[in-house]
Amino acid sequence: MSSDAGQAEPLTLLFEDRHLRITAAEERAGRAIVSFTGIGMRMQSQPVEEFLKTLNTLWPDASKYFVIDKERSWYEHSFIQVVCRLVPLLARYDEVVLIGNSMGGFGALLFSGLLPNVRKAIAFVPQFSVAPHITQGNETRFDEYLGRIDNFAIDHACVFPTPDVRRFIVFGEAEDAWHVARYREHLGPRDAMLLIAGAEHGTAALLREKGLLAPLLTDLIDGHDGFAGTTRRLADLNLSSTVISGESE
Repeated sequence: MSSDAGQAEPLTLLFEDRHLRITAAEERAGRAIVSFTGIGMRMQSQPVEEFLKTLNTLWPDASKYFVIDKERSWYEHSFIQVVCRLVPLLARYDEVVLIGNSMGGFGALLFSGLLPNVRKAIAFVPQFSVAPHITQGNETRFDEYLGRIDNFAIDHACVFPTPDVRRFIVFGEAEDAWHVARYREHLGPRDAMLLIAGAEHGTAALLREKGLLAPLLTDLIDGHDGFAGTTRRLADLNLSSTVISGESE
């Protein structure tokens, strides 16, 4: 489930307890990009910073922060600390972009309604919810971790309003169909969702393998055309895709 891990420049540890780890790569003025980490490929070890190489390569002059939910609790155990630690850090930036994959995508969307100066949130295959009273048996892939959560206080990733945030959500199709349907119900007029046929839950990894991850992120973070460039590039590779816009919902 990891989409891009590895260290290209030294990381500074900003906070760590048994639930949460926050690191930073070169804190600079202007733009900040916050990456929320997924559960990771190596299930028995601590997740590592995701998108680090890509973000350092594409935006060397931006501040980068990395948020790791060490217990893979979908922020149930770290929610308050994430907000308390990131709000003062991000308040000084002109523009904040949140990004995440799987559980990290859930985090990027969840916190986009709470953190200051967030302009865009980019989520690859995010769960809409993992709370059993919401999913009603439609999400069982992560029961190993969800079984450790005593109380689900976070209903879903769209629980907080995001009127000033453009949200971009990328999915495969069948494997995450329930989550796709729920997000489609919650798309705002500035939001868009890209469905890539056959990509399934490894969508970010597939895009990276095809050389499309960096162009996609550049389009979404620096550009104004959303998914238009990526759909053309996918078509050139004979990969079909569909864009669902909140404006048409």
